[in-house]
Amino acid sequence: MKIVDLGEFRVDTQERRLYRQHEELAAEPKVIEVLCYFILHADRFVSLQELHQQVWQGRVVTDTAVRRTVSKLRALLGDNDTEQPKYIRSQMKRGYQLVCPAFESQAQPADKVTLQPDAATSNEEYGSVKRPNYRRIVASGIFFASLLSICWLYLQPAQGLQADLQQVILDIPGQKASLAVSADGRYQAFVGRVNSSDNWQLFLHDKATAQLTKISTPVPHVRFVDFVAGDTLLAYVGFRADHAEFYLQPLSNLAAAPQRVVLPDLPILAGPLALPDNRLLIAGGETYNGNIHYYQYDLTQKTISQFSYSSIVGVQDAYARLSPDRSQVALVRANIAERKLYLQLYRLADKELLYERLLSNELADTRIAWISNAELLIKRGDSFEQLHLADNKLSALDNAAHSVKELVLDGHGRYFAIFRKAAEQQIYKTRWPFREGFNQHLQLGPQVLALHFSQDPQYYWLVEQQDKQYLLSRYYPATAQRQLVMQSEASFTLLDQAPASALLLLKRNNRLELLDVNSGMSANISLRTQQVDQGVFAADGSAVYFPVFSAGQWQIMQYEVASASQHLLLQDYRYLQPYKDGYLGADSTGRLWQLDKQFGQQQLLYQGIHFDLDYKFMLRQEQLSLVHRTLMSDWQLVRIDLQQHTNWQRSLAFNEFSLNFSLDVSGNELLFFKPRVDTNQLVSGGYNFGYKSIL
Repeated sequence: MKIVDLGEFRVDTQERRLYRQHEELAAEPKVIEVLCYFILHADRFVSLQELHQQVWQGRVVTDTAVRRTVSKLRALLGDNDTEQPKYIRSQMKRGYQLVCPAFESQAQPADKVTLQPDAATSNEEYGSVKRPNYRRIVASGIFFASLLSICWLYLQPAQGLQADLQQVILDIPGQKASLAVSADGRYQAFVGRVNSSDNWQLFLHDKATAQLTKISTPVPHVRFVDFVAGDTLLAYVGFRADHAEFYLQPLSNLAAAPQRVVLPDLPILAGPLALPDNRLLIAGGETYNGNIHYYQYDLTQKTISQFSYSSIVGVQDAYARLSPDRSQVALVRANIAERKLYLQLYRLADKELLYERLLSNELADTRIAWISNAELLIKRGDSFEQLHLADNKLSALDNAAHSVKELVLDGHGRYFAIFRKAAEQQIYKTRWPFREGFNQHLQLGPQVLALHFSQDPQYYWLVEQQDKQYLLSRYYPATAQRQLVMQSEASFTLLDQAPASALLLLKRNNRLELLDVNSGMSANISLRTQQVDQGVFAADGSAVYFPVFSAGQWQIMQYEVASASQHLLLQDYRYLQPYKDGYLGADSTGRLWQLDKQFGQQQLLYQGIHFDLDYKFMLRQEQLSLVHRTLMSDWQLVRIDLQQHTNWQRSLAFNEFSLNFSLDVSGNELLFFKPRVDTNQLVSGGYNFGYKSIL
């Protein structure tokens, strides 16, 4: 989608070249860049501020310089009539908009083929009319220009939502989350980080004016937001250290100080949801590891009552959505202990549970949205499903969901979504502790899932996915050769390797197993009924220590390799590993201890681990390394010198590190992956789920 026909001109959007009647026109680079940006966003006005950000990319230039560039573009196009512009119109306080229809050309760039008069596609092929009916041509041009913008941004037609029904409404660098949309679809609120080093901040986007506003907040981190009280207030939850704070911001005056709502019995808060009659739902709980349920808050009476309940320990409710007729609430319920996800429907009037369905036997990323009062859209991982409540039928949809991060529908059934812009896979090798830079950037292909140091310095352990098979191989970097060790239809994770044997510890199908890499034989060491987390070998490889959840409590099991038997070793702990004459262990509250032989707590080594988030321990020589996620989704990197009793710590943004890392046997070399996704777009449109799409 490189060549675009624009009136009597032809634009090569990739090479940034402009032609008229087969001749290339000389133009300043910024003039062509502005033209390409206008084509990309022909369905709306482009403000001066947006041109500053997107074309000049933050460089300090005056508004006069930007306007002068637009004037040069108009002169180049011969667009001199400001009252009846042929190509670019302007409007005070809104900016500029392309009014000439822009069509994708079927011809190749001018330096590859000779352009002929019939090279461009005819008007009839696009369903537009002949030139005298100018208004219909303009409308058609704007519509198809929006299609061009989608095609440029999504080169793979199967990615995400249907491209012929969507438009990009915001494309700036950074991560975005917690998308909320006003009932009329004009406003979108979200939290984001323009730069990876920033805190999560609150933003409001006005689709009508294409204006993006960063809202000042009393708390450094904002994580959840929604429009409430008839779209007159923004309800948001922020965090100060580990404590949540709840605020209401008037939309009529974004500069006004927000009102804080104090809920003393709920120190943990998440996900507000607007309800009728000046009410809202908000998720809350006492601890991050405990139960989290929804509570109904009356904005007028300032009263609160519990909405969802569970007598089971470790149940957390999230992602609530209100039905179009505003009578039912759908939510996702996670049973943390059983690692199961459920869909639940409640009647709003009396909080009665109307429907429950098991969605998944693993805690996968799951989002929901109402299509109609009788249908729900469910996004699970990389797929969309449609649930028909009348017959309880769940149907898979053809469209892939791997590029969709979040999806919300407004009051008219139009969708708004946060789209992932996937980066290239990045694997690095460097020194540990990881301070700055890297020694080697490894490029092994998009099929690579994990790369681990082995006990032998000549090769790595390589995990790949090819078609529907998962492969474990020895990878020799000196020759780039792969030696297949295991092939599996189910995905697996390499957790640890025995120091002096051919045994690897894997997690597959929610069970731990030992793999003998010489014979290729494997054996399960955890029971099917046990909910396992991680596991480590003893220093001599004679045993495996792993946590399981049983009877509402975490406990450490020891598996003896020689006898192929397991037994309970310690309760209320999440990590245990032998060290010298005792152990290293982390209790369920997130405190890391040095223990004696009888598991007595001898010395506190570290605290503040949230085990409901990502974490990983690695013991090498006299160094214990720990990586864990904070409540703000950042990474905390820790190395503890067990002899000197000193700690090294460093915080990294979420997109700068991942749990997919490995240390060599000395503990001085690091392999790590960066997340593939680091930038999000905001898009909107209609979607054919069997209902009438509205654009």
